[in-house]
Amino acid sequence: MAHKQSKTLVAQLNENLQARLRIGCSRHADKRAGVDTRKYIYSFGSLHAYSKQGAYFCRWVRKNYRCKTLQEARKYADAWLAEGIQRGLSAFTLKLYTATLSKIYDESSDAFIPTPARHRKDITKSRRPNTTNDRNVNKENYAFMIRFLEATGLRKSEARALRKSALVQDEDGTYRLLLNSATKGGRVRRALIVSDVDEIVAKMQEGDPNEKLFKSVPASLDVHDCRSTYAAKVYAYYLDKVGPANTRHDRYVCRFDMRGRAFSRRLLKLTSIELGHSRENIITQSYCHKITNGGY
Repeated sequence: MAHKQSKTLVAQLNENLQARLRIGCSRHADKRAGVDTRKYIYSFGSLHAYSKQGAYFCRWVRKNYRCKTLQEARKYADAWLAEGIQRGLSAFTLKLYTATLSKIYDESSDAFIPTPARHRKDITKSRRPNTTNDRNVNKENYAFMIRFLEATGLRKSEARALRKSALVQDEDGTYRLLLNSATKGGRVRRALIVSDVDEIVAKMQEGDPNEKLFKSVPASLDVHDCRSTYAAKVYAYYLDKVGPANTRHDRYVCRFDMRGRAFSRRLLKLTSIELGHSRENIITQSYCHKITNGGY
């Protein structure tokens, strides 16, 4: 007699995702070692996102098709995406749905029906004043924290894990933060402190170097907006330091909603690295709305 499946779909999902965890490993190092990083999950943030969206899929397919296993549910994945398209979900949400299915079933996103293309003009995160996050945080109480994040570009997890001993100084006197804990993909980086340097250095050198700088970081603090401000400051810093693009190849011209605006590829890449990314298009897609001078 065949063994009866006793685990719920959500339990099977979580077991599937837990098996893919590589917390503490560096995705960047794994890529260089030839590991297929698409099979694995490198942060608890990603695990939470996949678990949340995957649970939506499990409940939907259980309700509509009475599936009892993830394998049975696979043939209805496209129907779930199609319903999301019909409901008018954003292109970004639908891409997350597809990424979740890809992770669950260890398949390429091309194995599922195509969803609408994502466009920069449709991004609303941290673009509008008086958002829910803004209303939930008294900015006066967190004035230094906000200045700090706008000067360093740290992610929320990085700020929570930051210890005062992370302050380092380059040979030219430039201060940076050595980030090797709670970083995205386990990638170590030295984040440039681009503004309020004296105040930040004084805070970092005060007291026990093993002490965390912040006791807590509010969950609703709009850190993405702080990182956008940081991106603009970093771009301006390198524009002043190394100058604008001087070759046609270095010229990056935006399309669609930012048609005609141009940036230096070299400066975009430097800005991307400071933010903990590696590709110039990350900046033009998500952070360039605060860059007022492209360098031309």
